[in-house]
Amino acid sequence: PTVTPIGGRSASPRGSVAPTSSVRSLACHVRRQAGERPPTPALPTDPPLPRYPRGPFHAPRPAATICPVTDRPPAPTGQLPIELILFRQVASYLEMPMLLVGAAGELLFFNEPAGELLGQRFEDVGEVPLPEWVTGFRMRDEEGRAVSPYAVSAILALNTQQAAHDRVQITGLDGVQRTLETTAFPLRGQGGRVLGAVALFWERT
Repeated sequence: PTVTPIGGRSASPRGSVAPTSSVRSLACHVRRQAGERPPTPALPTDPPLPRYPRGPFHAPRPAATICPVTDRPPAPTGQLPIELILFRQVASYLEMPMLLVGAAGELLFFNEPAGELLGQRFEDVGEVPLPEWVTGFRMRDEEGRAVSPYAVSAILALNTQQAAHDRVQITGLDGVQRTLETTAFPLRGQGGRVLGAVALFWERT
């Protein structure tokens, strides 16, 4: 016979007293003898790692489709790509004469040092389409022959998508003749977009 529990303890027939924790341990022991395993609490699982997209420096870039400047329409006024707007802003703070053309070869901007060599400020000239801005400066080669608008370094860099260099004689809008060394390079945006070209030039004395 089982003795009535006193003070939260159970007495065995032999009179030994087993604490409540011992009873739990005994229950686990009985389960083990019967081949049963005590329930194991479920462990939390780690969330799956997020998959980040590959950055533009790792993803393959599509090849640019280059077409002649005559086949590329000029950008609508006030809708220039942000890259050209930022480059124009940078050029306005530099002392190196710089000239910026758009994807269709149109003259978009030249800074104040360039205006000193071209004979007029950009604010007084504004944006000019190709070939008018080339013929307006009456560009000639070293032998005095007229230069084709499509042979100047800025347009060559735009068409070939490679850097170009030349030496030309111009008659500025102030009527002064000058010999200029010009180096130009193309501008391409993300995804291979053709944006235009930049020409750096200085007077050769």
